[in-house]
Amino acid sequence: MRILVVFAAGVTALLGACALTPEPPPVTASIVQQDWVLIAPPDNIVTGAFYDTFEFLPEHKARFPGSANGLSEQHRASLERLFEQVAAEPAAEDRLDILTAVAVLTEAPIEEWRKVRVFRSAAACNSTREELIKVTSEQTKKVGAYSRMPREEFQWPLLAKSFQWSRCMPADLAPKAAVS
Repeated sequence: MRILVVFAAGVTALLGACALTPEPPPVTASIVQQDWVLIAPPDNIVTGAFYDTFEFLPEHKARFPGSANGLSEQHRASLERLFEQVAAEPAAEDRLDILTAVAVLTEAPIEEWRKVRVFRSAAACNSTREELIKVTSEQTKKVGAYSRMPREEFQWPLLAKSFQWSRCMPADLAPKAAVS
């Protein structure tokens, strides 16, 4: 019994000492909130110029147009090859595969990627990115639904692919370019 009393007294002393331990001082420094940025790779200039030549495809004009709106000779040659590849494909899905393969410059350094939007948290950025992927992917499934608006047949899938390649990153690590 004596051991039990000694043990109880020791526990009481120990707990009493813990109760006297002062609380840590309140945090006075404000927590800095980190902004996050959704970034996407830069568009391939040739893919952008493709839309100007696309008007020749729906009517099955297999000839590349004479004008390429001020593109360099190298870009003009790339555009002509792309035009011929797309024109040769009868299936819309195959034409889309060709275009999305060259739509953006995923190998470009991060400094060249464009800012899409700034967010107050990583969660908000990732959530918005996922929603953008979902919406544009749903529109992409409508391949062929834009028979009277042939450019849209390419624009939605290219936009969907761009969001799939996009990423969220802390603002202090993101490219310094303006939000597009």
